[in-house]
Amino acid sequence: MKYKIEKDPDPNQCEEIFSEAVRRGRMIVVVGRCSVDYEGRTQSYLPDGDRMIVRKPDGNFLVHTDENRKPVNWQPEGSSCKSFVDDGFVLLSESSSPDEVIEVRFDTVYTLSVYSISDDRSVEKYGTEKNIQDYLVENPEYIQDGFRVIEDERDTDVGAIDIFGYDADGSPTIVEIKRRRAGPDAVQQLRRYVENFEEKHEDTERPNGILMAPSLTEGAEGQVGRYGFEFREVPEKMYSTDQSTKLTDFT
Repeated sequence: MKYKIEKDPDPNQCEEIFSEAVRRGRMIVVVGRCSVDYEGRTQSYLPDGDRMIVRKPDGNFLVHTDENRKPVNWQPEGSSCKSFVDDGFVLLSESSSPDEVIEVRFDTVYTLSVYSISDDRSVEKYGTEKNIQDYLVENPEYIQDGFRVIEDERDTDVGAIDIFGYDADGSPTIVEIKRRRAGPDAVQQLRRYVENFEEKHEDTERPNGILMAPSLTEGAEGQVGRYGFEFREVPEKMYSTDQSTKLTDFT
């Protein structure tokens, strides 16, 4: 069964479908009008309202309203859950550490959905600017052909330069790195580094400025040209990894 969706099920149908889905380790979503009673570290009660209940195979039990991203009540992984009929369809989720109980009583169930899904991939987070910086230090050809790195995190009066080095012609070069789309503030940061270097090294030619990021905003593009800087696109492999997850074949 790939999935099962029951519209306007009666309490007995709900109990039969829900209990079987729990036994088989399925993802269950119930949408309907219900009240929610919680007892544990504190006590709370939600009068009848339209809500979505999600029960996951690992025991997580979530009560969602039509607002906000966080559930209004929930039980953690490992919680037990049972269903029964008592003047309507009832769900009871219990956890033991600490002792907590959520009781959901449905006046009406609009839909009850059961899904056999599996996701065996974990989220891989975007790399930090430091990750990109380290990669460029080890692979300076991505900055420029013939680029020579002298120092990273070079301290100045206006902040730390991400990478300082010399291009193939021997000209001093300051590299500013952004892990996401760069805006005018990034260009201005690079400008401050360049101007500070000029002030401190009056006998040295004006350094080149290179801004490296996945992309630029329209405003940043204009400023890069105005100050005579260069934009170099950061290859995706430096700032992100495959974040895809897969939904395996249903059983």
